[in-house]
Amino acid sequence: MRIVVRLASYSVAGVASSAVFAVWIACSKFTGPMAKQSDLVDVMSEAFRGWPYIFALALLLMFLPWCLMTGIARCLPFSGPVYCASGTALVALLAFGCVGGLLAAHDHPTFPEGFALAVETSGLPILVSGAAGGLIYWLVRERDERLKKRRSVEQNEADVAAH
Repeated sequence: MRIVVRLASYSVAGVASSAVFAVWIACSKFTGPMAKQSDLVDVMSEAFRGWPYIFALALLLMFLPWCLMTGIARCLPFSGPVYCASGTALVALLAFGCVGGLLAAHDHPTFPEGFALAVETSGLPILVSGAAGGLIYWLVRERDERLKKRRSVEQNEADVAAH
């Protein structure tokens, strides 16, 4: 059952973080050089068309780093929404930068140059969407833990009343 809860938490966090990233990118079109030519309907339809790809990429890029982060969280005394949000944001930035470094452009042929370009161009939206995903993940997991504790207390009360 814990695996199902983790997968559900991961999926909900992936939806949230990819939605935040898509909205961020859509909103950035209103502040760029083409801001006067952008129409709200066009920008939002473009964001919704691109969102499934962003979602799939977020899930693929973040799966192994997220497993690493949650595994480390069990060994360390850190927990809570701040740790989960900041840890996920940093892991997302590192994963995105590494992919940018591996898929370096012709102008930036080395891994460090590709990494730096990826972080420079989309670093802040990745950090924000990663933090949002980490916070949502923590909220879903915390809700499951509270429900588990409540069921345990109710079961203990029922056992005491039965005796």
